[in-house]
Amino acid sequence: MILKARTIAVFFAAFVLPTVASAADTSVFHDNITIARADFNRVDGCIVTFAEVLIVDEKDSSPPGKPTKGVHVEIGIAEFDQCTQQDVSLAFGGAALSTDEFHIDKKLASASVTKTVEMTDEATGATFEVAVDVSWTATSPATNTRLRFHDVSQDGVSNALEKATGRDASVSGSVLVGTTDLLEGATIDLADIFTRAEHGVRVDRSTAVP
Repeated sequence: MILKARTIAVFFAAFVLPTVASAADTSVFHDNITIARADFNRVDGCIVTFAEVLIVDEKDSSPPGKPTKGVHVEIGIAEFDQCTQQDVSLAFGGAALSTDEFHIDKKLASASVTKTVEMTDEATGATFEVAVDVSWTATSPATNTRLRFHDVSQDGVSNALEKATGRDASVSGSVLVGTTDLLEGATIDLADIFTRAEHGVRVDRSTAVP
C-alpha cells in the first residue's frame, strides 16, 4: 500500500505540476478512517428527538507532521417541538475510546461501542451524561467506490485517490439520557459501517521560493 501510494503521488506531481513542485513544498498524505454510524429519531408527544452516534477510527499521515491515530465516539442530540415549531436543545459530546470500549470488524460485518459521554447543550451551556451501549450488524453486501479529487486553491494544489467500502446495518442497544432510552421505539434513519482510504499529494505554494 505504501509503495502504491507513493507511485500515485509521484505520478500526480510529475504529470500535473511539473513546474510548481520544483518551487514549492510537496508532501504525500495518507488518510484512513473507519466509521460505524447510526442516525435515528424518536417522538414523545410534541417533542421530536434526533440523535446520531458515531464510532470514528482514524489514522492520518500528513508530512511533515507526525502520523496520528485514535478512536473516539461522537454523539449529537437535537430536540424540536413540533407543536410550537421551535428548537428546544442542541447538544454534542465526544470521548476517546479504549480497546475494550469498542469493536469494528475488519470486514465491516459488525461494530459496537460502550461508553458514557458528557454532553454540552449549545443553547444553555448545561451539561449532562449519555450512556451509550450500541451494536451494529451488517445487513447488506459490501459496496466499493473509487474517486479521484483535484483541488486548486490560492495556497496550493491537492490530488488524491479515494477508495471506500461500506455496508448497511441494523442497530440495537440503548442510548440513555437519565432513565430515558432514546433508541427505544426510535425510527432508524441511517445505519451503516464504512471505511475510506485517501492517498495523494499536496503542493503548498505558500512555501514556494519567490
